[in-house]
Amino acid sequence: MLALIVWASAISAPPMLILSWFLEGPAQWQTALQTFNVNTMLSLIYLAYFVTLAGYALWGKLLSTGTPGVAASFALLVPLVNLGCSAVCMGESVTVLQIFGSVMVMVGLVINTFGEQLAMLFWELDKEESS
Repeated sequence: MLALIVWASAISAPPMLILSWFLEGPAQWQTALQTFNVNTMLSLIYLAYFVTLAGYALWGKLLSTGTPGVAASFALLVPLVNLGCSAVCMGESVTVLQIFGSVMVMVGLVINTFGEQLAMLFWELDKEESS
C-alpha cells in the first residue's frame, strides 16, 4: 500500500505543477520562490513525508482491519480535523454553519458506523414500551 501511495504522489506532482503554472501564473511562482525559506522547507517535508505517509499508513491499517464501507466513511472526518486544527493552531474562526455541518457529518458517521446496533436498541425499547 505504501509503495502505491509513493508512486501515486510522484506521478501526480508534474501535472499539478503544470496546472499550477497555468492557473496561478508565473508571477505567483516567482513570489513563492522569492519567499521560500527554511520554514517553508520544513513545512513541505512535514506535510509531504510525515503527515501524508502516516495518514495513508493508518488508512491502510483501517482498511485491512475493518469493512471498507465503514472505513471509507471515516474519510468524512478529514475536513473536520482540518477545521479543528486551523481553529486551534492558526486561530481561524469557525462559523455557525461550519459547526452545524460538522455535527451533521458526525451524526451521519455515527449512523453509518453504529446504525444496526442503534436500530436494534430502539426496536427493543419500542417492544418493551408496547408490552
